[in-house]
This record gives sequence, structure tokens and C-alpha cells, in this order.
Amino acid sequence: MLDHYFSQSWRLAKLRSGPSGPFLDGFSAALFSEGRRSGAPRHINAAAHVGVWAERHDIAVADIDEAVITRFVRHIARCRCIDVAAGFGRKRMRFTALMFLGYLRREGIA
Repeated sequence: MLDHYFSQSWRLAKLRSGPSGPFLDGFSAALFSEGRRSGAPRHINAAAHVGVWAERHDIAVADIDEAVITRFVRHIARCRCIDVAAGFGRKRMRFTALMFLGYLRREGIA
């Protein structure tokens, strides 16, 4: 489902190869079915960012919880990562990260 939102093969490869990669097709399908189509690319990029940040802190995607999300949101304030979802403030990033966590839980991953 990622290819519904991203057409560049390099971008798809990058998203799928990251720590959140195995879950992003399902997450994007969930966003689509929930009617969150227009903001989906930013939500997907944010979910990918959560995975990269978690991996850098030795946290598996399956171990993400609310406390991890809180730490991640603090990171956003000083983030220099290349793929930060532009225009997402801390509140919005928290919302999106919690949406991703909700998806992971519904799927029995986290």
C-alpha cells in the first residue's frame, strides 16, 4: 500500500528497509481505510522516523510504548534527522506516533 502514496522507487526502498519498514504497508493501508488519505505520507514518514530513532536507542519496534513515544517526542524538538516530517510540531508528531503505536498493538506487534 505504500506505493499508493509514494511513487519514487528509492523512497519506497528506503521506507521498507528501515526498522519500521515491515509494518509500513499495513500502517498505510490502515490510514487509507480510516480516511486519513491526505496526511498519510507525513504519517508514514513519521512512523518510519519513530523506528529509526528507536533503533538508535536500542529499542525494538515491538517494544515501543507510550514512554518510548514520550522520549521520541522530546527528540523532535532538537531533531536534525534528514527525514523529519516537515511541518509536524511536537503535538502532531505525538499524535502520529501514538497512531502508529495503536496500529502496532492492533496487529499484535507491540
